[in-house]
Amino acid sequence: SVNIPRGLRAGSRLRLKGQGACAQARTGDLYLNIKIAADARFSIKGDDLEVKISVTPWDAALGAEISVPAIDGSLKIKLPPNSHTGRSMRISGRGLPKKDGTRGDLYAGIEIDIPDRLTQEQQDLFKKLKKSEFPYSATAEYGNSK
Repeated sequence: SVNIPRGLRAGSRLRLKGQGACAQARTGDLYLNIKIAADARFSIKGDDLEVKISVTPWDAALGAEISVPAIDGSLKIKLPPNSHTGRSMRISGRGLPKKDGTRGDLYAGIEIDIPDRLTQEQQDLFKKLKKSEFPYSATAEYGNSK
């Protein structure tokens, strides 16, 4: 069994004194090259973690309480109204452990996702939104017609 020190990162080397091969009646040291197993939910940036969160258009527009996975369990955060794809929300102290006992941060990147199936009522509401006038129109900005 090996005690892995806090804050150890991929690419680090851990020396286990006297636990290597025996040569000339002397036991050598064993060196472990550290690799961190990938987790599809997270990407690592130094001591910080990044996670992508899919939200519905109505939650992005109106704001909502959303669930965010973390390495030590899910947590709930408030998504502010008018959140756009690409918005990153910092959750302090929920990243990787550091050598000094503190932790990095967790960044939740927002991605707006349309459900695969909309009810007829939802489709009607989207049609109504499409017909309404907004001060900013993405379709007009990109030269698409309404």
